[in-house]
Amino acid sequence: MLALANFSPPDPIPLPAPVWIFKVLHCTVLSLHFVTVQWMLGWLLIGLVWNFFGRARQNAPMIAGSGRIAGTLPILMTYLINFGIPPLLFAQVLYGNFLYTSSVLIGAWWMSVIALVILTYSALYAGSMRAEKTRGWWGFGLVALLLAVSIAKIYSTNMTLMLRPEAWVEMFRANAHGTGLPPADPTTTPRWLFMLAGGLTVGGLALITTGARKKASAENGFLVFHGGWIAAAGALLQAAVAWRVFHTQPQAIQTKLSASAFYGPLPIVWLALAAVVVVLGLLATVLREKATGWLATGAALLGVLLTATMTIYRDGIRDLTLLANGFDVWDAKVVANWPVVLLFLAIFVAGLLGMGWLIAVVLKSKPQVAESQIQIEEPVQ
Repeated sequence: MLALANFSPPDPIPLPAPVWIFKVLHCTVLSLHFVTVQWMLGWLLIGLVWNFFGRARQNAPMIAGSGRIAGTLPILMTYLINFGIPPLLFAQVLYGNFLYTSSVLIGAWWMSVIALVILTYSALYAGSMRAEKTRGWWGFGLVALLLAVSIAKIYSTNMTLMLRPEAWVEMFRANAHGTGLPPADPTTTPRWLFMLAGGLTVGGLALITTGARKKASAENGFLVFHGGWIAAAGALLQAAVAWRVFHTQPQAIQTKLSASAFYGPLPIVWLALAAVVVVLGLLATVLREKATGWLATGAALLGVLLTATMTIYRDGIRDLTLLANGFDVWDAKVVANWPVVLLFLAIFVAGLLGMGWLIAVVLKSKPQVAESQIQIEEPVQ
């Protein structure tokens, strides 16, 4: 490894609060962001597939389910963005010299995320408006999905590149305009695939939550049944990709992760939670419309806990990798400004409570497209 002295020094401005506070804030909001990312990716895929095959086969439950999903996706995108900005700011505070450098090296790709997000949002809204009129929207859904997975790929590339300072100099020499991409890294694609697989897990759990918390009906039973097997399959697929994520890390990082008293047990915790997801998913396929509120609560809680465990472990991979390059985030200079910190924390908590209330309002709202209202007005598009 190259010495840290060969790269930009940390920000000379001291942190206004202890490192652990920024760590807790970062992992908390990033977990919520990852939940919404996986939820949106999963529902986008499920919704467009249901819309395509539902219209092809004139399957009313599929069309109704896809309509409910389409109406929710623009709202999900709003939360995805709002939960995504704070983690970037906290990461900038803790790892600014690394994240800033990697972002500049792929600057054109990094800045393109803004345009890609706008286009994704537009496609989601267009699909939602077509779904309101019970028209086919899977084409817009496919466009939105391709754009969303492209954004995820750019993020995975940047967050991996910031951990590889040994590649920076050669990248800059080869292309100083920000239009190049880093050399192949064995960890980038597994990280990206892990998040995509999580879309099935969280998306399936969200279907269970949506169907089980409403009164018993054939339509809600349809959501619970399909959410169950999708969540179970997603958890198994994600576990396989997680194994790949770990084993593509450098051997020294694998050893340090396994030896850590804090990070070492987390894979076992995650696998235990994934096993519970499989069991709950299979149970949902049996219960269907008989599923009640406890299953909805359990599915929602599992989605958050599974994602939070992954997020904390991911944070450990970053810290141990940067430590191998000579950077210890816990050694950052701190000059605490407690009045400002407490005010910020109060506003932060109030913001989370406000967003939680808004989510509760959305969950209680009635679907705009009911199964009884479905009419096939046009051929498949």
